[in-house]
Amino acid sequence: MHVTLIGNSSESDQTVYNAYLNRLRTVIDNSALTALQMRADNLQPPGTYLKRGQMNIVIIPATNEAFVNLITGQLNASANSHQINLYGPASWTKFVNLDMEYLHTLEFRYSTAFYIDYDNSPVQNFLRQYRNTYHTEPTMLTGIGAISPNAYQFAFLGYDVAFFFASAMKKYGKGFGRCLPYFRMPMLQSDFLFEKIDAFGGFRNVNYDIYRYGKDYSITKEIVEN
Repeated sequence: MHVTLIGNSSESDQTVYNAYLNRLRTVIDNSALTALQMRADNLQPPGTYLKRGQMNIVIIPATNEAFVNLITGQLNASANSHQINLYGPASWTKFVNLDMEYLHTLEFRYSTAFYIDYDNSPVQNFLRQYRNTYHTEPTMLTGIGAISPNAYQFAFLGYDVAFFFASAMKKYGKGFGRCLPYFRMPMLQSDFLFEKIDAFGGFRNVNYDIYRYGKDYSITKEIVEN
């Protein structure tokens, strides 16, 4: 396996790129890691950094749509001669001009805190009851001018939070707060995994999910060992 980290040197993604690089250097031998900085007008050909006969893990923490469009197009053209798995931010799924077929060919993976699977039966039941009760669709939290890649729907969030804590109270009683790190249950939009901050602090939710674009045009959640 070979890991390639690619950053967009002409955009404001340097902090994230450096964080990835520092972390990768602690878990991957230097011989298995390539770190590159590129610009949209001077992309390095994939053949110069991809390794034949190995799985190539390509991580691109860039958020500029034009840059991502160009580089994923190059990688897609190399997919017949190289094994490639692509990782990037959830914001890519909201891009208007990015060819989604590239992401499926490259088995794109991204992590997100919020995701709604509309093929899931509990989600469908919730939507049916919501529409019957309020005669409208659940509203979504959005950023200014665009939907955030981590946008969530208030109705789903409210249901998940209420159902999770009510269920924890039912199982553990009034002292349920101390037991939160041990309580897991499937939610509609975002599962919860609580971790104590320190001996004197409270808890924080550290759950995240990874979704994979399959070559068969599916989008599935991968199992993550927390």
